[in-house]
Amino acid sequence: MPPAIVLLSASDTDLLAARASGGPWRLANPARTGPAALPELLAGAFCIVVRLLGGRRSWPAGLQAVLASGLPVVVLSGEPAPDAELMALSTVPA
Repeated sequence: MPPAIVLLSASDTDLLAARASGGPWRLANPARTGPAALPELLAGAFCIVVRLLGGRRSWPAGLQAVLASGLPVVVLSGEPAPDAELMALSTVPA
């Protein structure tokens, strides 16, 4: 299995667009993904993009597990306005 980009997004539109792109995406909605499912989802990935609605408090245990994975992580808000707290959790430069 080739290395994948994991996209965890609360937006089904994001997930559908990524799937349709044909790229090396592994997709999940954090609202339906618990921390126990993350090791399998992240296995073989080379980076993770997390887009959350409701800020850090909307998926605290999952976000903690993603950040502890050691993989490069981009964390974004799913809201119209940027969320500085979420963006500061990213482990890659802006």
